[in-house]
Amino acid sequence: MAAYAKAIEELRSTMPLLGKYVVGIDAASEENQTEPWIFAPVYNAIRNKRITKPVIEGGDGRIERVNNIGFTYHVGEEFRHLLSGLRHIDEVIEHFHYKPGDRLGHAIALGVDVKYWMERNTVVIIPVMEHLENLLWLWGNMVYDNWIIEIAVEALEGKILNLAKMIYDDVAGMSVHTLY
Repeated sequence: MAAYAKAIEELRSTMPLLGKYVVGIDAASEENQTEPWIFAPVYNAIRNKRITKPVIEGGDGRIERVNNIGFTYHVGEEFRHLLSGLRHIDEVIEHFHYKPGDRLGHAIALGVDVKYWMERNTVVIIPVMEHLENLLWLWGNMVYDNWIIEIAVEALEGKILNLAKMIYDDVAGMSVHTLY
């Protein structure tokens, strides 16, 4: 994936004027099929200034500045469960090292009325691994970021370990901390 980042930056820093037209990267995938972390290496490689060249020699021999590239990631707009949409948004912000000026495309999950969504989605079918990842994300935010949610941490840990047993069968020596 980092090769894609290098290719983009190489083109922007060697072709005069291209840096004025290729001004950002944007990923818009089928969220239900592709977790955001798949794209994180490309975003992080481009953000890493070691592969960028800040200047280019223009067609007339003048040195021109190559603008920093902008970042957009479409996330939180296609989700089976509201927790999945919120988790994906949080993961993009954290793992893509988002900064002021970077964009989240749509991020619809942030504006959803939770009570309304829950009333209309009393049964949600999602892959068991996605459910486990959602519960681990929720647990991590409760334990490490002190989120206050109307569920006991111990009850959530029990649900997580039960799901882990369904997925991995042997959970001897496994803890929620390990899974997280």
